[in-house]
Amino acid sequence: MPASFSVERIFDVLEVLSDAPGGLSVTELAHRLSMPQSATHRALTALVSRGIVMQPQTGREYRLTLSLPSLGIRFLSGLRISDIFQPVLDELARHSKEHVRLAIGNPDHSLIWLYKAQGADSGVRIDSRSGRPVELHLTAAGKAWLAALPSKDAIAMAQAGGLGKESGELGEHAIRTKKELLAELQAIRERDIAYEIEEGVPGVSALGCVVYATVAAERRMVGALSIAGPTFRMNRERLESYADAIKAAAVKLEKLWPSIQWAAADDSL
Repeated sequence: MPASFSVERIFDVLEVLSDAPGGLSVTELAHRLSMPQSATHRALTALVSRGIVMQPQTGREYRLTLSLPSLGIRFLSGLRISDIFQPVLDELARHSKEHVRLAIGNPDHSLIWLYKAQGADSGVRIDSRSGRPVELHLTAAGKAWLAALPSKDAIAMAQAGGLGKESGELGEHAIRTKKELLAELQAIRERDIAYEIEEGVPGVSALGCVVYATVAAERRMVGALSIAGPTFRMNRERLESYADAIKAAAVKLEKLWPSIQWAAADDSL
């Protein structure tokens, strides 16, 4: 078996286990990955030997240890992104009194939710789990991100993320076709902000915009910012009232972005 195939399978196992905190048996994991049980067991054995996966009792489910999250935390701590960006997110959350999130872009143009701030102090609150990929065509932040890409690339990213193949419970206004998405992206480009009203999650609405930064003398998109809340509080009028605030926060983050590179290179870390 080629080494690249083996590595890909290892990452497939890790991704599935990351969504199963209670653990999975070899049989269930093999079924979800469409892998032979023998290959699944070999992958798990290799991961157990490195302390990345554990099997608390023989014959029981396999689950992730905290080894990989610890590596991620060490890496992010070295960058000091949270120290630098959190005050901006906190300020926007206080202003909106809703849930604020920042997603960071990857080289393949995917987005990962990493940082958040909670502004709602009572009543119904939106919460989220960091470290999850952004559903690009179903979220305000994701649609803003897609709108900043060439249309061909945006459609490809959305289709890879499930456009046209959605399953499970989506919001009433979820975008389901290429035609709908292209029209939406054009509207976002014209107003420079994205809105989401019960699309990815029923009962939730949000607005989002792209965060840019100058890297190696080139201004490029590096992340996306969003404010989300229950639709009964966050109707279209209230969403639009935060457009200037979220854009201003994105500008602040852009000005702070060079500090990350400086902090990561600081010998004192």
